[in-house]
Amino acid sequence: MANEAQEAAAALLQALAVFKFTPQQAFQVETLAAFGMSFGVRRNAFEDGLQYLLDNNLLVRDGEVDLHLTELGCEKMREAVDEASRLAAARRKARGTVVPEEVRRKRDALAGVPCKVNWCDDNDLDDENMEGAGPGGDLNPFGWYVVGTTGGGNAIVVRVDDPGVYYADHEWDADNTADGVRRALLPLAPSIDGFRRSVVEIDARLDEIG
Repeated sequence: MANEAQEAAAALLQALAVFKFTPQQAFQVETLAAFGMSFGVRRNAFEDGLQYLLDNNLLVRDGEVDLHLTELGCEKMREAVDEASRLAAARRKARGTVVPEEVRRKRDALAGVPCKVNWCDDNDLDDENMEGAGPGGDLNPFGWYVVGTTGGGNAIVVRVDDPGVYYADHEWDADNTADGVRRALLPLAPSIDGFRRSVVEIDARLDEIG
């Protein structure tokens, strides 16, 4: 239990680092829970991780719902990010690059689209598409690759031989066949240009399904 709580706490600190929180900024418990979900922290693990941060003076409460980072929390936050980067680099080195260049090109074309998607940089692209990552690791054997993520760890995916842009839920549930995988994906746009032209509608749909 202690190790699980520490792992959840580290993921929560990484989430706070992404959003550049400082001790002067208050945030609510539910906000932190949502951040944690995007880093793969389940609700039951979130409670343990939050308690670990409070018990070790990395976070402090301000009233019933508000939280603040402490100076020690900021220091540990930077350490958690550095450790995550080190582990990710080691994983990438161990497995080599498997994301096709055409997928990287599509990612580049989508990355300029201002919408409610966190587009993957090169490191994220590798991390999201590796064995054990969800949903990328489940999709890669069938030719699909994660190029962006939305709230809760859901993914935007493409493939080399399909012009469309698709949505994959982080709680992946499809039979282990190419047809089953394709049926489980939700089409967002028939092409990258179509995605660009329909940003408002796609944002609304992501709010609805995400």
